[in-house]
Amino acid sequence: MIFILMIILSLLSACFDSNIENTVENDSVNPQQTTIDTEEAFSTQVQPSINREAHILTDPDFHYISDFLFGIKDSIISISKDSLNDFANQNLHGFGYTTKVHARHFAALEENPEAVTRLDKMALLAESIQREEITENIIDQLAELNSLIDELVKILNVNRNTAEELRMQEYSEKLNDELLAREDLTIVEDSSLCKKEEVYCFNYEPNLNTIVEMKFDEDQKEFYNLMLSYQLPEFPPEGDESEGYPGVVFYENGYSFFKDSKLLFSGPVPSEETIKPTEDQYFGIVMTWVQMIGKATFPWTFETIEQAKIKLDGIADLKEFAKDKVVLDWIEDTSEALQKYIDSEGDESLRFEAWKQLNYLGNVVDVYMYENGYY
Repeated sequence: MIFILMIILSLLSACFDSNIENTVENDSVNPQQTTIDTEEAFSTQVQPSINREAHILTDPDFHYISDFLFGIKDSIISISKDSLNDFANQNLHGFGYTTKVHARHFAALEENPEAVTRLDKMALLAESIQREEITENIIDQLAELNSLIDELVKILNVNRNTAEELRMQEYSEKLNDELLAREDLTIVEDSSLCKKEEVYCFNYEPNLNTIVEMKFDEDQKEFYNLMLSYQLPEFPPEGDESEGYPGVVFYENGYSFFKDSKLLFSGPVPSEETIKPTEDQYFGIVMTWVQMIGKATFPWTFETIEQAKIKLDGIADLKEFAKDKVVLDWIEDTSEALQKYIDSEGDESLRFEAWKQLNYLGNVVDVYMYENGYY
């Protein structure tokens, strides 16, 4: 139990360090109020002069209030009288501070007055915990903090699954906005449509089972046919499948591939000597990297210039193995689109165009995987 507590409090202390620069300590509250004991904290009304806007964190550790409440509650449960040793006491400052600033953050965002009142009390109580040195007092204050959280859970009607449900809802809304902006992708209402000839589908978001249809131009169709016709090198006569890895072929040079999809499974163990794949392994690597680089669900995996630079570096590495003109053209066009976005220092329209160009062949690999049942 003590070991678990040490980990939890160390994490909370780290939260304190990462958030102190983002938090504005501007209460406009009488300083004497910050040292009142727990009973006074519950009976003292928060001054209306509090600048709540100043308490909104720019980068909170908890995105949803239910995450915050149950995260703090779990930490309290892990703390017992016996586990409040010297190490724990030293880290309670971080725990109290993290709880305080997030209580104020959510109070500034909350519209329910009952919830706001209790969040204000949480902040005062957490500050008292932050400053307290007597173990017995800390135990009592943690119990009161836990009771406050129980009240908030009832008032806000939240549970441990609430945050995940909200995250999925938010993700679904962003996904729909993303797809509405694409003229080349259409959400499929009836997946039987995908069985028709010249209709190409893939699962855009497996977690939501979002099937989309895309139309191939000549270059995309050429790349698709190259994947269908590609064959892995002749399998080793013996021991091509290692124990525990059915469906994976292992070659003597350290490269391994999935037998059905022909995508790369793993490369050789890093060493001082760089081991190159054989030329007849190149296209399997190309297929894999095109999907990895080109799989860019817009709101989540391609949001920053730094992410664009990572993809640009990946494309540069891929060029070594690309021999087909359709892939080389994609590398050139995508590199140019990414560089324009990087040079623009964050132009959203250029980010959108770079993202579409990334998907141009990346989504073709997704179609290949989905329609041939390789997932």
